[in-house]
Amino acid sequence: MIRPAVTSLILVAVAVALIYRAGAPPSAGNGNSNGSPSTITVLCAAGLSPVMGELTDVFESTAAEDSSIKIDVSYKGSAQLVALHRVAQSGDLLAAADTFYHQPLIDSGLCSPADIVAYQTPCLIVATDAAATGSIDETLLSGKFRTSIPKRGHAAIGRLVASIEGTEKYNSFSRLATVTRETVSQVAGDVDQGVVDIGIAWNTTSLQFENTKSLTVDAWQGYRSSIGVSVLSSSKNVAAAEAFKEFLGGQRAKGILKKHGYLVSDGPGHQGSVEAQP
Repeated sequence: MIRPAVTSLILVAVAVALIYRAGAPPSAGNGNSNGSPSTITVLCAAGLSPVMGELTDVFESTAAEDSSIKIDVSYKGSAQLVALHRVAQSGDLLAAADTFYHQPLIDSGLCSPADIVAYQTPCLIVATDAAATGSIDETLLSGKFRTSIPKRGHAAIGRLVASIEGTEKYNSFSRLATVTRETVSQVAGDVDQGVVDIGIAWNTTSLQFENTKSLTVDAWQGYRSSIGVSVLSSSKNVAAAEAFKEFLGGQRAKGILKKHGYLVSDGPGHQGSVEAQP
């Protein structure tokens, strides 16, 4: 069942669905007759943009030399991607911040089961010169710091941290926040630009910004999100979409993901979701 916050996003998505559909590049079956490459569209969580940019560059320049596949990426929050896709049903692959977001589309027959390609863990993100600790009470509830908090119904990390701390406590984070955001990238941008002192982010997020660092929260240790990739039923080039998905689960991609701070498995991908790890 889709959560209420996701349902509300679907209503908003109706207003932009036609624009979204019109803006998506067409996908060709096996390239055009004039030899131009096929293009597939990846609907990708905004927080994955740095690593996805490198992954697509490597795939296009090396792994896809024979098939001439080009990748176009649309970045938004995971919940927004799901809401938009349910209306517009356009695109070839979904790469969400957690496989939780794939499940409504799987249940509706709108995408294949998700293959997990990497994991990331929750933490606090702070300015590099901030005198902050990993204590939740001191940093997020004391009023000593300006804070940026991901919206629980929009960002995967908000949902995960709320499941750890409890919904009421997470709502307190939001009420006391200087600003609330729809994506973890926006939270990190607030910290990086000095708008706030501290926010909630993934362990990979601080590596994307110059003026931030990560702080470990003891109570959050052992929790992670599972980053998954699914082929969408709207794909007009399933073979190309499968090729890119296979690349994302391969050793070359794992090396790039590790460089960006993601945790990867040496085994094959599989379906899963946010979970506590022993």
